[in-house]
Amino acid sequence: MLLALMEKIRDKYPKARFVLPALNHDYEQRMFLGTYQKFALRVAGIDLGFVGNWIPTRLKHKYGVISDGEIDVIIDASGFAYGDQWGSKKLLQRLGKVSKWKRQGKKVIALPQALGPFTSEGFEQACREVFPNVDLLFARDSISYKHAAAYTSDNLFQFGDFTNLATPEQATSAFAENADVCIIPNTKMLQMNDQAQGHRYIECMIALTRSMIEKNRKPFFLVHEGKGDRELAEQIRDAVDSNIPLLDPKDALEIKRIIGASSIVISSRFHGLVSALSQGVPVIATGWSHKYQMLLKDYHCEELLIGLDDDNSWRACVEAVTNQEQFTAYKGVISRQAKTLKHETEAMWAKVFELLAR
Repeated sequence: MLLALMEKIRDKYPKARFVLPALNHDYEQRMFLGTYQKFALRVAGIDLGFVGNWIPTRLKHKYGVISDGEIDVIIDASGFAYGDQWGSKKLLQRLGKVSKWKRQGKKVIALPQALGPFTSEGFEQACREVFPNVDLLFARDSISYKHAAAYTSDNLFQFGDFTNLATPEQATSAFAENADVCIIPNTKMLQMNDQAQGHRYIECMIALTRSMIEKNRKPFFLVHEGKGDRELAEQIRDAVDSNIPLLDPKDALEIKRIIGASSIVISSRFHGLVSALSQGVPVIATGWSHKYQMLLKDYHCEELLIGLDDDNSWRACVEAVTNQEQFTAYKGVISRQAKTLKHETEAMWAKVFELLAR
């Protein structure tokens, strides 16, 4: 998401400087991305970040640091962080200063988010404090839009996930060129479900992997995000065949290249699905929130979302994407929708750039 955001803004504003919160990204990540670090200072729980405004600009920039006073635009690309699953505290931690930022003349944009529901304690006040005050609030789907519309309207718009515009170069590695069935596990399927449902998820992924081998397909595992996903991929792989390839690239664009070179993608990672669908690759999906259902609906293939409690569900999905006639039909529908949704994302960016030009 961050790379897609930076790529689009740099196309429009080549001299733009990007600043990341110090606590969320380590030095190596910032170095790789070419971003600055936001000055941060907290003593005894008190935020003293304003002290950075007193440090000479030349000295700060020499060490890759930007202070609050130098920031003109705040862009929230959380994706899905605001709803009952996370609690109201997270919303206030990230966007609770919006009124202060607006008084300072900063522009605040929340790129397409999966939002809500907002029924747990604290959300009523937090949502009324935050949502009406951002300049642009983009909901990712109709369910999210409905949740947010209870608190704001004039600044609220619906657009799909914006990472569909990220365009990696064509795959060059020998493996990627011969990739077949790409399997992307997600530890959140365990964290966001109870133990029994988590066990069913693992069993389902094992069954999907075996079924692809039985169909004479060549599955491989792709680590999309972090150590936890790798360990889960190893657990699923070793339950089937430890010789199944497992890839763990660190470059987000390389991950998207491999996904785009695959014939079929089985993913529990939302952005793994976006990377596949936006490149016209049919999928089998599992998910833990409404955002998965709504994404597949956008691409007219919502029946390819598996219900973990129904063995017939994953079996039907396997048959659908491995039958040549059905596969070709899905690929055509998904590819056409991908073009439509990319045009919509361009329209979203037009709104963002219109705001930034004011």
